[in-house]
Amino acid sequence: GDGAWQAAGGGKVLQVVSSLFNNAQVESTSTSWASTTHTGAITLSATASKLLVILTGHAYGTTANQAGFDLYYDKGGAGFNSMGVLTRGDGKQDGFSKALSVLVSPSSTAVLTVAVYFKSYDTSSVYYNYNGATTTYSNMILMEIDGS
Repeated sequence: GDGAWQAAGGGKVLQVVSSLFNNAQVESTSTSWASTTHTGAITLSATASKLLVILTGHAYGTTANQAGFDLYYDKGGAGFNSMGVLTRGDGKQDGFSKALSVLVSPSSTAVLTVAVYFKSYDTSSVYYNYNGATTTYSNMILMEIDGS
């Protein structure tokens, strides 16, 4: 070739929103999915755009393997639905102390609200933003990715 650069196509990051959850820990014993109240919102600029969600958080289940966590999202007030990134604790203190991530194509320019949901698989206590003896912060990053 002639050494000239080609214009970049899709895949560019168009906007980034961060939602820091530094509230006190949230507890549940429910065996149904419930919101932790940690949410983030973004409005995509085009229906072709994709949404990348990255969550880093801390959780705790009082019984091994019984803490469940998932990301849900709502398009413009239509109701929350699972994003399918369910994680289940693999040990007493590991509901998740790692990152969850998911890339979706919502085909919408309505406000998208993402929420962290949790549940107990056996009615034992499950904690989100678990702090034990220290201060803990959980963070959600929402990125609009150019889908053109």
